[in-house]
Amino acid sequence: VSSQRPWSLSRSLRVHVLVAATLPVLIAVVVGYSFLAGSERRELHALLDEEISEATLRLPDGWLPSRHFEDIAERCQFEHPDFPMAWRVFETLTGKVLGEFGEVRLLSRVAASSSQKAYEVLGQGVAAKSVPIDAGRSLLLLIDASVLDGRLRSYLLTSAVTLSFCILLALLAGRLTAARIRRLFANVANRVALSPS
Repeated sequence: VSSQRPWSLSRSLRVHVLVAATLPVLIAVVVGYSFLAGSERRELHALLDEEISEATLRLPDGWLPSRHFEDIAERCQFEHPDFPMAWRVFETLTGKVLGEFGEVRLLSRVAASSSQKAYEVLGQGVAAKSVPIDAGRSLLLLIDASVLDGRLRSYLLTSAVTLSFCILLALLAGRLTAARIRRLFANVANRVALSPS
């Protein structure tokens, strides 16, 4: 015995109305998320490059991390208060840490040994980049990008509410359309039954 339900015109109409109403919204949500995520990733990469460039331009000749870099880190942070930053100055070849500045709690997400590699990482709300800045020394910058993650979460929440509203409207429209067509068919059947043969 087949457990499949028999075909129903009203059910088929409801499904078609639901798909026609919600599929474009779902596609728009996915495309919008892709563009927003890409835009925020580019913004974060640009911020990493900008802050590292500014920090290196502010370094005086013969600079010492413990003496000069604290002020530079504070100035960079002052210019971008929404993005907590942490800095690590280290020996390029050995990875030996010469100084840590700013929101140093962020540095716990990156092992000291991994600072030897130039890299750019996005994930867990933190972006990082490491570059050589002079003979034998390199600079690692970590930026807390949770404010950007918050924007993505807000977009997804708004999109979920909008999509849910579209689904409810589509279900209602499908039900009304199916009921109207049922009445139309019932009227036609009654007229056929009442008409003389």
